Amino acid sequence: MDGVVSEAIMFFDDGNVVKEMLYPEFEAMLDHVVGVDDFKSREVPSVYVRIDSKLNVTAAVFFLIRFNEQGYTDKNWNIPLQHLADSSGSGPDLGAGAIQLACRSQCSVSWHYRSLWDPVVNEEENYLTLLANKIRKNRLGLVVEKESSANVSSTKKKVDKKEKAKKSTANLKAEREKIKKKLESKFQQDLEQRITEIKQEYKLRVESMKSEVQEHIAKIQQQNEQQVGELNLVLSSTKQLFTEEKHKNLQLKNKLMLQAHESEQIRERFHNDLTKGQEVEQEKLLSLEQHYEQELSAKVDSATAELKEMLDMRDVELFYRDEQIGRLNEDIAQLREEKQNLLDNSGNKVLQRLVDDGISFVAAQPGVDHITVPVSDISDYLENPLVYVAEKNAVNPQLYAEWLEHYQLSACNQILENDSTCGEPVRKVDKPSRFISGESNRCSKHSHSAGLLSNLIKMR
Repeated sequence: MDGVVSEAIMFFDDGNVVKEMLYPEFEAMLDHVVGVDDFKSREVPSVYVRIDSKLNVTAAVFFLIRFNEQGYTDKNWNIPLQHLADSSGSGPDLGAGAIQLACRSQCSVSWHYRSLWDPVVNEEENYLTLLANKIRKNRLGLVVEKESSANVSSTKKKVDKKEKAKKSTANLKAEREKIKKKLESKFQQDLEQRITEIKQEYKLRVESMKSEVQEHIAKIQQQNEQQVGELNLVLSSTKQLFTEEKHKNLQLKNKLMLQAHESEQIRERFHNDLTKGQEVEQEKLLSLEQHYEQELSAKVDSATAELKEMLDMRDVELFYRDEQIGRLNEDIAQLREEKQNLLDNSGNKVLQRLVDDGISFVAAQPGVDHITVPVSDISDYLENPLVYVAEKNAVNPQLYAEWLEHYQLSACNQILENDSTCGEPVRKVDKPSRFISGESNRCSKHSHSAGLLSNLIKMR
Protein backbone atom coordinates (compact mmCIF):
# COMPACT_ATOMS: atom_id res chain seq x y z
CA MET A 1 0.00 0.00 0.00
CA ASP A 2 2.87 2.37 0.66
CA GLY A 3 3.80 2.45 -3.05
CA VAL A 4 0.28 3.25 -4.30
CA VAL A 5 0.20 6.61 -6.12
CA SER A 6 -2.90 8.00 -7.83
CA GLU A 7 -3.09 10.70 -10.49
CA ALA A 8 -5.98 13.12 -10.92
CA ILE A 9 -6.96 16.36 -12.70
CA MET A 10 -8.70 19.23 -10.88
CA PHE A 11 -10.43 22.01 -12.87
CA PHE A 12 -10.65 25.52 -11.35
CA ASP A 13 -13.17 28.28 -11.98
CA ASP A 14 -13.26 31.58 -10.09
CA GLY A 15 -11.04 30.25 -7.29
CA ASN A 16 -12.96 27.01 -6.72
CA VAL A 17 -12.56 23.40 -7.89
CA VAL A 18 -15.54 22.78 -10.21
CA LYS A 19 -14.63 19.37 -11.63
CA GLU A 20 -12.46 16.39 -10.60
CA MET A 21 -11.43 13.34 -12.63
CA LEU A 22 -8.84 10.58 -12.58
CA TYR A 23 -5.96 10.80 -15.04
CA PRO A 24 -7.22 7.97 -17.32
CA GLU A 25 -10.49 9.92 -17.75
CA PHE A 26 -8.43 12.99 -18.70
CA GLU A 27 -6.50 10.96 -21.30
CA ALA A 28 -9.84 9.83 -22.79
CA MET A 29 -10.90 13.47 -22.94
CA LEU A 30 -7.63 14.33 -24.78
CA ASP A 31 -8.43 11.57 -27.30
CA HIS A 32 -11.83 13.28 -27.91
CA VAL A 33 -13.72 10.27 -26.58
CA VAL A 34 -15.75 12.64 -24.39
CA GLY A 35 -16.23 16.39 -24.17
CA VAL A 36 -17.20 18.85 -21.44
CA ASP A 37 -20.14 21.13 -22.29
CA ASP A 38 -19.39 23.49 -19.36
CA PHE A 39 -15.96 24.31 -20.83
CA LYS A 40 -16.99 25.17 -24.42
CA SER A 41 -14.81 27.89 -26.04
CA ARG A 42 -12.87 28.48 -22.80
CA GLU A 43 -9.32 28.24 -21.50
CA VAL A 44 -9.63 26.48 -18.14
CA PRO A 45 -6.99 26.67 -15.35
CA SER A 46 -6.37 23.09 -14.20
CA VAL A 47 -4.09 21.11 -11.87
CA TYR A 48 -2.44 17.72 -12.30
CA VAL A 49 -1.96 16.14 -8.84
CA ARG A 50 -0.30 13.02 -7.49
CA ILE A 51 -1.87 11.50 -4.38
CA ASP A 52 -0.38 8.93 -2.00
CA SER A 53 -2.28 6.12 -0.26
CA LYS A 54 -3.15 8.43 2.67
CA LEU A 55 -4.83 11.08 0.44
CA ASN A 56 -1.85 13.47 0.74
CA VAL A 57 -0.80 15.59 -2.28
CA THR A 58 2.81 14.82 -3.28
CA ALA A 59 3.05 16.72 -6.62
CA ALA A 60 1.07 19.43 -8.45
CA VAL A 61 1.34 20.96 -11.96
CA PHE A 62 -0.78 24.10 -12.56
CA PHE A 63 -1.55 24.16 -16.33
CA LEU A 64 -3.95 25.77 -18.82
CA ILE A 65 -6.01 23.84 -21.37
CA ARG A 66 -8.32 25.25 -24.11
CA PHE A 67 -11.63 23.71 -25.23
CA ASN A 68 -13.27 24.30 -28.64
CA GLU A 69 -16.87 25.19 -29.48
CA GLN A 70 -17.98 21.55 -29.11
CA GLY A 71 -16.40 21.14 -25.66
CA TYR A 72 -13.43 19.06 -26.86
CA THR A 73 -9.80 19.78 -25.99
CA ASP A 74 -7.40 21.49 -28.41
CA LYS A 75 -5.75 18.91 -30.69
CA ASN A 76 -2.38 20.72 -30.51
CA TRP A 77 -2.27 20.60 -26.70
CA ASN A 78 0.70 18.45 -25.56
CA ILE A 79 2.10 19.52 -22.19
CA PRO A 80 4.18 16.72 -20.54
CA LEU A 81 2.47 16.89 -17.14
CA GLN A 82 4.20 13.84 -15.67
CA HIS A 83 7.63 15.03 -16.81
CA LEU A 84 7.04 18.49 -15.33
CA ALA A 85 5.96 16.90 -12.03
CA ASP A 86 9.10 14.74 -11.97
CA SER A 87 11.53 17.58 -12.77
CA SER A 88 9.87 20.48 -10.89
CA GLY A 89 11.12 22.25 -7.80
CA SER A 90 9.85 21.82 -4.28
CA GLY A 91 6.76 23.47 -2.80
CA PRO A 92 5.07 23.70 0.62
CA ASP A 93 4.26 20.73 2.85
CA LEU A 94 0.64 19.57 2.38
CA GLY A 95 0.81 16.64 4.82
CA ALA A 96 3.45 14.30 3.36
CA GLY A 97 6.51 16.55 3.19
CA ALA A 98 7.41 19.19 0.58
CA ILE A 99 5.49 18.59 -2.68
CA GLN A 100 6.87 18.77 -6.23
CA LEU A 101 5.42 22.03 -7.62
CA ALA A 102 5.38 23.23 -11.26
CA CYS A 103 3.75 26.55 -12.19
CA ARG A 104 4.46 29.58 -14.38
CA SER A 105 7.01 31.06 -11.98
CA GLN A 106 8.62 27.66 -11.31
CA CYS A 107 8.84 25.74 -14.60
CA SER A 108 11.68 23.32 -15.39
CA VAL A 109 11.05 23.51 -19.19
CA SER A 110 11.34 27.15 -20.27
CA TRP A 111 9.14 27.04 -23.41
CA HIS A 112 6.18 25.55 -21.48
CA TYR A 113 5.93 28.31 -18.86
CA ARG A 114 3.34 30.28 -20.89
CA SER A 115 1.06 27.22 -20.75
CA LEU A 116 1.17 27.20 -16.92
CA TRP A 117 -0.36 29.52 -14.27
CA ASP A 118 0.51 30.60 -10.73
CA PRO A 119 -1.77 29.63 -7.82
CA VAL A 120 -2.95 32.26 -5.34
CA VAL A 121 -1.03 31.80 -2.07
CA ASN A 122 -1.76 34.37 0.65
CA GLU A 123 -3.34 34.67 4.06
CA GLU A 124 -6.88 35.25 2.71
CA GLU A 125 -6.84 32.60 -0.03
CA ASN A 126 -4.55 29.61 -0.63
CA TYR A 127 -5.20 27.40 -3.67
CA LEU A 128 -2.75 24.74 -2.44
CA THR A 129 -4.61 24.32 0.86
CA LEU A 130 -7.93 24.27 -1.02
CA LEU A 131 -6.51 21.56 -3.31
CA ALA A 132 -5.36 19.42 -0.34
CA ASN A 133 -8.76 19.73 1.38
CA LYS A 134 -10.62 18.69 -1.79
CA ILE A 135 -8.41 15.61 -2.17
CA ARG A 136 -8.97 14.56 1.46
CA LYS A 137 -12.76 14.55 0.84
CA ASN A 138 -12.03 11.66 -1.58
CA ARG A 139 -14.83 12.36 -4.07
CA LEU A 140 -12.77 10.42 -6.63
CA GLY A 141 -13.20 7.21 -4.59
CA LEU A 142 -9.50 6.47 -4.11
CA VAL A 143 -8.32 3.52 -2.04
CA VAL A 144 -7.14 4.75 1.39
CA GLU A 145 -4.54 2.91 3.47
CA LYS A 146 -5.99 1.62 6.74
CA GLU A 147 -4.12 0.92 9.95
CA SER A 148 -3.36 -2.80 10.31
CA SER A 149 -4.66 -4.94 13.19
CA ALA A 150 -1.07 -5.55 14.32
CA ASN A 151 -0.54 -1.83 14.68
CA VAL A 152 -3.83 -1.51 16.56
CA SER A 153 -2.81 -4.30 18.94
CA SER A 154 0.61 -2.73 19.40
CA THR A 155 -1.03 0.62 20.12
CA LYS A 156 -3.33 -0.95 22.72
CA LYS A 157 -0.37 -2.61 24.42
CA LYS A 158 1.46 0.71 24.56
CA VAL A 159 -1.64 2.33 26.08
CA ASP A 160 -1.85 -0.42 28.70
CA LYS A 161 1.79 0.04 29.57
CA LYS A 162 1.32 3.79 29.88
CA GLU A 163 -1.65 3.24 32.14
CA LYS A 164 0.38 0.92 34.35
CA ALA A 165 3.25 3.43 34.39
CA LYS A 166 0.89 6.21 35.41
CA LYS A 167 -0.45 4.07 38.22
CA SER A 168 3.06 3.46 39.47
CA THR A 169 3.91 6.21 41.93
CA ALA A 170 7.62 5.54 41.61
CA ASN A 171 7.74 6.16 37.83
CA LEU A 172 5.19 9.00 37.72
CA LYS A 173 7.75 11.78 37.82
CA ALA A 174 9.93 10.15 35.16
CA GLU A 175 6.87 9.64 32.95
CA ARG A 176 5.92 13.31 33.24
CA GLU A 177 9.41 14.36 32.24
CA LYS A 178 9.27 12.00 29.30
CA ILE A 179 5.92 13.35 28.16
CA LYS A 180 7.17 16.90 28.60
CA LYS A 181 10.19 16.19 26.40
CA LYS A 182 7.97 14.56 23.78
CA LEU A 183 5.65 17.56 23.77
CA GLU A 184 8.59 19.95 23.49
CA SER A 185 10.05 17.87 20.65
CA LYS A 186 6.66 17.73 18.91
CA PHE A 187 6.20 21.48 19.34
CA GLN A 188 9.69 22.12 17.96
CA GLN A 189 9.00 19.87 14.96
CA ASP A 190 5.65 21.57 14.29
CA LEU A 191 7.29 24.97 14.60
CA GLU A 192 10.08 24.05 12.17
CA GLN A 193 7.57 22.55 9.77
CA ARG A 194 5.44 25.71 9.89
CA ILE A 195 8.53 27.89 9.33
CA THR A 196 9.46 25.72 6.33
CA GLU A 197 5.92 26.04 4.91
CA ILE A 198 5.99 29.83 5.34
CA LYS A 199 9.38 30.00 3.60
CA GLN A 200 8.07 27.91 0.71
CA GLU A 201 4.96 30.09 0.39
CA TYR A 202 6.98 33.31 0.33
CA LYS A 203 9.46 31.75 -2.10
CA LEU A 204 6.56 30.92 -4.40
CA ARG A 205 5.20 34.48 -4.10
CA VAL A 206 8.62 35.96 -4.91
CA GLU A 207 9.03 33.67 -7.93
CA SER A 208 5.54 34.62 -9.12
CA MET A 209 6.34 38.33 -8.79
CA LYS A 210 9.65 37.79 -10.65
CA SER A 211 7.81 36.04 -13.45
CA GLU A 212 5.31 38.92 -13.78
CA VAL A 213 8.13 41.50 -13.79
CA GLN A 214 10.06 39.56 -16.46
CA GLU A 215 6.96 39.32 -18.65
CA HIS A 216 6.36 43.06 -18.24
CA ILE A 217 9.99 43.82 -19.15
CA ALA A 218 9.77 41.51 -22.18
CA LYS A 219 6.60 43.28 -23.39
CA ILE A 220 8.20 46.73 -22.96
CA GLN A 221 11.33 45.56 -24.77
CA GLN A 222 9.25 44.11 -27.61
CA GLN A 223 7.22 47.34 -27.93
CA ASN A 224 10.42 49.39 -27.89
CA GLU A 225 12.00 47.25 -30.61
CA GLN A 226 8.84 47.48 -32.69
CA GLN A 227 8.76 51.29 -32.38
CA VAL A 228 12.48 51.53 -33.26
CA GLY A 229 11.88 49.33 -36.31
CA GLU A 230 8.95 51.48 -37.46
CA LEU A 231 10.97 54.68 -36.99
CA ASN A 232 13.89 53.18 -38.95
CA LEU A 233 11.52 52.30 -41.81
CA VAL A 234 10.08 55.82 -41.84
CA LEU A 235 13.59 57.33 -41.76
CA SER A 236 14.78 55.08 -44.59
CA SER A 237 11.71 55.95 -46.70
CA THR A 238 12.20 59.67 -46.04
CA LYS A 239 15.89 59.47 -47.03
CA GLN A 240 14.98 57.69 -50.26
CA LEU A 241 12.33 60.30 -51.15
CA PHE A 242 14.76 63.09 -50.36
CA THR A 243 17.42 61.53 -52.63
CA GLU A 244 14.93 61.13 -55.49
CA GLU A 245 13.66 64.70 -55.16
CA LYS A 246 17.22 66.01 -55.00
CA HIS A 247 18.07 64.13 -58.20
CA LYS A 248 14.96 65.49 -59.95
CA ASN A 249 15.74 69.06 -58.87
CA LEU A 250 19.30 68.70 -60.16
CA GLN A 251 18.04 67.51 -63.55
CA LEU A 252 15.53 70.39 -63.78
CA LYS A 253 18.20 72.88 -62.74
CA ASN A 254 20.56 71.66 -65.48
CA LYS A 255 17.77 71.80 -68.06
CA LEU A 256 16.81 75.35 -67.03
CA MET A 257 20.44 76.45 -67.19
CA LEU A 258 20.70 74.99 -70.70
CA GLN A 259 17.49 76.75 -71.76
CA ALA A 260 18.72 80.01 -70.26
CA HIS A 261 22.01 79.64 -72.18
CA GLU A 262 20.15 79.02 -75.45
CA SER A 263 17.85 81.99 -74.77
CA GLU A 264 20.89 84.18 -74.14
CA GLN A 265 22.43 83.10 -77.45
CA ILE A 266 19.19 83.81 -79.28
CA ARG A 267 18.96 87.21 -77.58
CA GLU A 268 22.53 88.07 -78.58
CA ARG A 269 21.93 86.92 -82.11
CA PHE A 270 18.74 88.99 -82.30
CA HIS A 271 20.55 91.99 -80.84
CA ASN A 272 23.29 91.66 -83.47
CA ASP A 273 20.69 91.40 -86.18
CA LEU A 274 19.04 94.58 -84.90
CA THR A 275 22.36 96.36 -84.76
CA LYS A 276 23.29 95.39 -88.30
CA GLY A 277 19.86 96.05 -89.68
CA GLN A 278 18.96 99.38 -88.18
CA GLU A 279 17.91 100.57 -91.59
CA VAL A 280 15.76 97.49 -92.28
CA GLU A 281 12.10 98.11 -92.68
CA GLN A 282 9.73 97.92 -89.77
CA GLU A 283 8.07 94.81 -91.19
CA LYS A 284 11.36 92.89 -91.08
CA LEU A 285 11.76 93.87 -87.42
CA LEU A 286 8.31 92.61 -86.64
CA SER A 287 9.08 89.41 -88.54
CA LEU A 288 12.25 88.89 -86.52
CA GLU A 289 10.36 89.47 -83.27
CA GLN A 290 7.67 86.97 -84.24
CA HIS A 291 10.28 84.44 -85.29
CA TYR A 292 12.06 84.87 -81.96
CA GLU A 293 8.84 84.42 -79.98
CA GLN A 294 7.86 81.34 -82.01
CA GLU A 295 11.30 79.79 -81.61
CA LEU A 296 11.32 80.45 -77.85
CA SER A 297 7.77 79.08 -77.48
CA ALA A 298 8.72 75.96 -79.44
CA LYS A 299 11.73 75.34 -77.21
CA VAL A 300 9.65 75.78 -74.05
CA ASP A 301 6.96 73.43 -75.42
CA SER A 302 9.65 70.89 -76.35
CA ALA A 303 11.16 71.01 -72.86
CA THR A 304 7.69 70.72 -71.27
CA ALA A 305 6.80 67.77 -73.47
CA GLU A 306 10.10 66.05 -72.64
CA LEU A 307 9.54 66.47 -68.89
CA LYS A 308 5.97 65.19 -69.21
CA GLU A 309 7.19 62.21 -71.20
CA MET A 310 9.72 61.43 -68.44
CA LEU A 311 6.96 61.57 -65.80
CA ASP A 312 4.68 59.37 -67.92
CA MET A 313 7.49 56.83 -68.37
CA ARG A 314 8.04 56.80 -64.59
CA ASP A 315 4.32 56.17 -64.01
CA VAL A 316 4.39 53.30 -66.52
CA GLU A 317 7.45 51.78 -64.82
CA LEU A 318 5.73 51.98 -61.43
CA PHE A 319 2.61 50.38 -62.90
CA TYR A 320 4.55 47.48 -64.41
CA ARG A 321 6.55 47.06 -61.20
CA ASP A 322 3.36 46.86 -59.08
CA GLU A 323 1.85 44.42 -61.56
CA GLN A 324 4.98 42.24 -61.43
CA ILE A 325 4.99 42.31 -57.62
CA GLY A 326 1.33 41.24 -57.63
CA ARG A 327 2.11 38.31 -59.95
CA LEU A 328 5.05 37.26 -57.77
CA ASN A 329 2.86 37.37 -54.65
CA GLU A 330 0.26 35.22 -56.41
CA ASP A 331 2.99 32.73 -57.42
CA ILE A 332 4.27 32.61 -53.82
CA ALA A 333 0.75 32.03 -52.46
CA GLN A 334 0.17 29.28 -55.04
CA LEU A 335 3.51 27.60 -54.20
CA ARG A 336 2.68 27.75 -50.48
CA GLU A 337 -0.74 26.25 -51.14
CA GLU A 338 0.80 23.46 -53.25
CA LYS A 339 3.38 22.85 -50.53
CA GLN A 340 0.66 22.65 -47.85
CA ASN A 341 -1.39 20.29 -50.06
CA LEU A 342 1.63 18.03 -50.50
CA LEU A 343 2.20 18.01 -46.73
CA ASP A 344 -1.50 17.37 -46.03
CA ASN A 345 -1.81 14.58 -48.61
CA SER A 346 1.46 12.80 -47.91
CA GLY A 347 4.01 14.14 -45.40
CA ASN A 348 1.73 15.13 -42.54
CA LYS A 349 -0.20 11.85 -42.74
CA VAL A 350 3.02 9.86 -42.34
CA LEU A 351 4.17 12.16 -39.53
CA GLN A 352 0.78 11.89 -37.80
CA ARG A 353 1.02 8.09 -37.96
CA LEU A 354 4.45 8.26 -36.35
CA VAL A 355 3.07 10.53 -33.58
CA ASP A 356 0.13 8.15 -33.04
CA ASP A 357 2.67 5.31 -32.62
CA GLY A 358 4.34 7.24 -29.79
CA ILE A 359 7.17 8.96 -31.70
CA SER A 360 7.88 12.63 -30.83
CA PHE A 361 9.84 15.11 -32.95
CA VAL A 362 12.44 16.80 -30.79
CA ALA A 363 14.87 19.52 -31.88
CA ALA A 364 17.90 20.77 -29.94
CA GLN A 365 18.75 24.48 -30.21
CA PRO A 366 21.21 26.67 -28.25
CA GLY A 367 19.72 28.45 -25.26
CA VAL A 368 16.81 26.08 -24.80
CA ASP A 369 16.41 22.45 -23.87
CA HIS A 370 14.99 19.94 -26.29
CA ILE A 371 11.95 21.35 -28.13
CA THR A 372 9.04 19.02 -28.90
CA VAL A 373 7.76 20.10 -32.36
CA PRO A 374 4.06 19.31 -33.05
CA VAL A 375 3.17 17.89 -36.47
CA SER A 376 1.34 21.10 -37.38
CA ASP A 377 4.52 23.16 -36.72
CA ILE A 378 7.05 20.96 -38.60
CA SER A 379 6.60 22.93 -41.84
CA ASP A 380 7.22 26.26 -40.05
CA TYR A 381 10.25 24.81 -38.25
CA LEU A 382 11.83 23.45 -41.46
CA GLU A 383 11.17 26.71 -43.32
CA ASN A 384 12.95 28.86 -40.74
CA PRO A 385 14.25 27.18 -37.55
CA LEU A 386 15.68 30.45 -36.20
CA VAL A 387 12.32 32.26 -36.38
CA TYR A 388 10.54 29.25 -34.82
CA VAL A 389 12.98 29.00 -31.90
CA ALA A 390 12.88 32.79 -31.39
CA GLU A 391 9.08 32.62 -31.12
CA LYS A 392 9.35 29.78 -28.59
CA ASN A 393 11.65 32.03 -26.52
CA ALA A 394 9.22 35.02 -26.83
CA VAL A 395 11.81 37.23 -28.62
CA ASN A 396 12.09 38.54 -32.15
CA PRO A 397 14.40 36.76 -34.65
CA GLN A 398 16.91 39.65 -34.84
CA LEU A 399 17.38 39.67 -31.05
CA TYR A 400 17.68 35.88 -31.01
CA ALA A 401 20.36 36.02 -33.75
CA GLU A 402 22.33 38.61 -31.72
CA TRP A 403 21.96 36.47 -28.59
CA LEU A 404 23.10 33.34 -30.50
CA GLU A 405 26.28 35.15 -31.62
CA HIS A 406 26.82 36.25 -28.00
CA TYR A 407 26.10 32.73 -26.67
CA GLN A 408 28.66 31.14 -29.02
CA LEU A 409 31.32 33.77 -28.28
CA SER A 410 30.77 35.82 -25.10
CA ALA A 411 32.91 38.84 -25.94
CA CYS A 412 32.41 42.59 -26.47
CA ASN A 413 31.50 43.23 -30.16
CA GLN A 414 32.10 47.00 -30.13
CA ILE A 415 33.81 48.16 -33.37
CA LEU A 416 36.87 50.31 -32.56
CA GLU A 417 38.34 53.17 -34.62
CA ASN A 418 40.78 50.85 -36.44
CA ASP A 419 37.81 48.65 -37.60
CA SER A 420 38.77 45.91 -35.13
CA THR A 421 36.51 44.39 -32.45
CA CYS A 422 37.02 45.02 -28.73
CA GLY A 423 36.85 41.31 -27.84
CA GLU A 424 36.82 41.86 -24.06
CA PRO A 425 35.18 38.80 -22.35
CA VAL A 426 31.69 39.47 -20.98
CA ARG A 427 29.30 37.48 -18.81
CA LYS A 428 27.34 34.91 -20.81
CA VAL A 429 23.53 35.29 -20.79
CA ASP A 430 21.99 31.81 -20.89
CA LYS A 431 18.43 32.84 -21.85
CA PRO A 432 17.49 34.88 -24.98
CA SER A 433 14.68 36.60 -23.05
CA ARG A 434 17.24 38.09 -20.63
CA PHE A 435 19.57 39.32 -23.39
CA ILE A 436 19.70 43.11 -23.98
CA SER A 437 21.37 44.23 -27.20
CA GLY A 438 24.09 46.79 -26.57
CA GLU A 439 24.36 45.78 -22.89
CA SER A 440 24.75 42.01 -22.62
CA ASN A 441 27.16 41.83 -25.58
CA ARG A 442 29.27 44.83 -24.52
CA CYS A 443 31.88 45.26 -21.83
CA SER A 444 31.47 47.84 -19.09
CA LYS A 445 33.50 50.35 -21.13
CA HIS A 446 31.46 50.13 -24.37
CA SER A 447 27.90 49.42 -23.13
CA HIS A 448 25.05 51.83 -23.96
CA SER A 449 24.70 52.84 -20.32
CA ALA A 450 28.41 53.68 -20.16
CA GLY A 451 28.10 55.79 -23.32
CA LEU A 452 25.11 57.72 -21.94
CA LEU A 453 27.00 58.39 -18.69
CA SER A 454 30.03 59.61 -20.63
CA ASN A 455 27.89 61.99 -22.74
CA LEU A 456 26.19 63.32 -19.60
CA ILE A 457 29.57 64.05 -17.99
CA LYS A 458 30.75 65.87 -21.16
CA MET A 459 27.58 68.02 -21.23
CA ARG A 460 28.17 69.08 -17.62
